[in-house]
Amino acid sequence: MRPITRKTLSLLALFVAILGQAQVKKGDVFFDQFEYGLALEAYEWAYHEKHVQNPFLTRKIALSHYMLGNMKEAKDWYERTLHRDQTNPLDMLHFAEALKYDKDYSEAMRWYKRYNEAIPDDRRAVHHLENENYVSELLQDSAFYELKRLGMNTGKPEFGICKTHEGYLYSAVGVVNPELGSKYHKGRKKAPCTWMSICVLGMRRTSSSSCVRWVKR
Repeated sequence: MRPITRKTLSLLALFVAILGQAQVKKGDVFFDQFEYGLALEAYEWAYHEKHVQNPFLTRKIALSHYMLGNMKEAKDWYERTLHRDQTNPLDMLHFAEALKYDKDYSEAMRWYKRYNEAIPDDRRAVHHLENENYVSELLQDSAFYELKRLGMNTGKPEFGICKTHEGYLYSAVGVVNPELGSKYHKGRKKAPCTWMSICVLGMRRTSSSSCVRWVKR
């Protein structure tokens, strides 16, 4: 058997590196197409199998977990990233949000402050820093409401509301089943159809200070 030379080892290392980078680029294509799960598979393969272990790749893995809502995993990968590179302020914001999800509020506030020092005008951090006790206030109010986990893409309508500079952005989606006789979709006798409503709302207080009426703009 011929001995393995230094040149052969160098060529093998180069080949492995090329494979790893190709896998990262493949993950980037998936990520740009919003296929975060497939992107994550490609990134993790490059990290574990081809040992492309640098903060640029751990950042991609962390962000993929973040976009998928895997906040505990995102926290771990952002921690690895920030341990080696703290030049990207957005890592600090996402890490703070992941820490908050994991109920590590004091550490989350520390990273919100770090992000705020780098990007002082971003309201996502300012909102938390203006009221550092809001978590304890929410916990105190928890006696007055009950949280319920809802399914996604069910037969029932789903809606969401988000505060913006212009007011409140309201969106709702659902599926109309013609068998139920919807007056808005006459003529659709075979297959259900989907609908979406998006509008900006404002708040107008009524004569009672405790009542708020939503007004469509």
